[in-house]
Amino acid sequence: MKRFSLLKLLLLLLVLMLALAGTAMAGTLTDAGLDLPGASVHYPKYEGENAADINALLVEGGHIHDYLDRAALMVGSQSPLTVTWQAADDQLTGDVASVVFTAAGPLTDTRVTHAYHAVTVDLRDGHRVTMEELFSDPESAVALMEEIIEYDIAPDMSAHLSAMEAVPLPEDFTVDASGITLYYPISRLSTLTDKAGSIRLGWHLLRDVLDLREGSILQRIGVKDMLTLQPEKIGEMTAQGRFPFIPMTLGDSVAELTEKHGLLYDPDLTRDNRLFQLEGAAFRKVYLLTDTLTESWDKSVVQGIRADELCAFGLMTGVTKSADWHQQLGEPEHSLTVDEETA
Repeated sequence: MKRFSLLKLLLLLLVLMLALAGTAMAGTLTDAGLDLPGASVHYPKYEGENAADINALLVEGGHIHDYLDRAALMVGSQSPLTVTWQAADDQLTGDVASVVFTAAGPLTDTRVTHAYHAVTVDLRDGHRVTMEELFSDPESAVALMEEIIEYDIAPDMSAHLSAMEAVPLPEDFTVDASGITLYYPISRLSTLTDKAGSIRLGWHLLRDVLDLREGSILQRIGVKDMLTLQPEKIGEMTAQGRFPFIPMTLGDSVAELTEKHGLLYDPDLTRDNRLFQLEGAAFRKVYLLTDTLTESWDKSVVQGIRADELCAFGLMTGVTKSADWHQQLGEPEHSLTVDEETA
């Protein structure tokens, strides 16, 4: 009997070791770089398994060698070169690193310009994730994204943009639990503040073509949680006063937000608030609400966040039925019905 029990224990340990062998524990990203008079180039350095391969992909994806070479020529320049980076939600999730690099200044010659670069890496084996890995039917997914961009997003873009070629899709993207962000060369899509353009699509818009199988990239970073009603998570979200992956929180300074992100349009007025729409992919169909008391907003704070496009723990605009969230969350303390005229 003891031999049989010992055999079962050994078999159990073997199964556990085999399972762990296929799953590398996520490491950490630390900041590395070079600061010179006239240039600052920073990039992430990964510490963990497969570090050499992963760091090579991050440096290559961020065009870091090119920018370091350029930085050496920028000493004393009146227009500084800056390269910064940010990981999706500032953390590694599900053994996946999704990083966007922002470069600004005289990147290739004396002309000041702006660029994004993005790379997503599977930390388990150190390979660069392709867009095809995210979808059960990649061809249909690309067609759906291009249709949404062409017929829903592009018509809302300003006619004053110097570049507005949003289709076909760009090569660079990042992913997080709530959506995918596409990054364009400035020659194809620009903003009103002369930055390279980006477009964000929530996973709820693409839910029929997502690859959510066990062990898939999207399953590992928590996309299923975002597509499923979760009262506890929604309660935590509202207590924090912010939506996932929308970079503003109740109480934030309006002046600081507008300085950092820029205004997409001039502020508008509602009956009770002043309404701002900021520039950037994260703010598509997202508005901050503040007071209407003064002409200046230097002391105003975010009093409310209105998201006409949202994918957050099962709250999905245009998808989640009111009866479903009423059943899960209960009746609201207050409600407001907005028709076309009042909107």
